[in-house]
Amino acid sequence: MASAFRHEDAFRQECLLAAVLIPAALLIPVGGTERALMIASVLLVLIVELLNSAVGSRGRQDFPGKSPPREAGEGIAAPRYS
Repeated sequence: MASAFRHEDAFRQECLLAAVLIPAALLIPVGGTERALMIASVLLVLIVELLNSAVGSRGRQDFPGKSPPREAGEGIAAPRYS
């Protein structure tokens, strides 16, 4: 987790948001179930980002330099400008 915090911008941003949103969820006057769902959704975002970082790191290890499999996936999500 410390490595992801040092090397992944998105994980740092999501940790900052978690540091704001979790205390906010504790302060909002709602029931226990709603509070638990708000906190769980923030933690789920952090878990998914850690998994994403692990997959990206593994892709960089397997394919140093240019990474055809990773670039193919990024090409699907990213618009192409000519």
